[in-house]
Amino acid sequence: MAEHQGWVVAEVSDTGDPTAVLEAVTGANPGQVRGQREESRVVFYDDGVATTSVEPALSTVSEHLDRVVIVESFEGGMGETVSRYYEVGDEGLGDPVDELESVSRWFVESHFDYYTARYGVDGGI
Repeated sequence: MAEHQGWVVAEVSDTGDPTAVLEAVTGANPGQVRGQREESRVVFYDDGVATTSVEPALSTVSEHLDRVVIVESFEGGMGETVSRYYEVGDEGLGDPVDELESVSRWFVESHFDYYTARYGVDGGI
C-alpha cells in the first residue's frame, strides 16, 4: 500500500451531470486521480496524491453534486485514517458537516460504513 491513499465519493444530484464531475476532477489532476461513474455517484481514487487537491475541482462543479465523502489513509507511525462528509449547498462544497479520525490507516471501509449508517451515503468501495 502506498504511503498515502484517498477515496472520494461524490453523489450527483438529480439534475447534475456525472461526466462534468468526472472530467473536472480527473482533468485537474491528470494521471494522478482515477475516477469512474457508478450509478448516481462518481468515485475517485488517488495513490500518493492529497485529496485536498480534489476539493477545489469538486467546488467548480458543485452545482452537479448533492453530497461528498472524502476518506484518506496515511502511513507513518501507527498510521491514520481521516474523513470528511459534505452536504453541498448553494455556496458550493463549504465546510464539512461531519469528520472522523482514527489511529491506523486500515479503517477506510469503517469510515464509509459510518457515513452510510448515519447519512445513507453509499461509499461504493
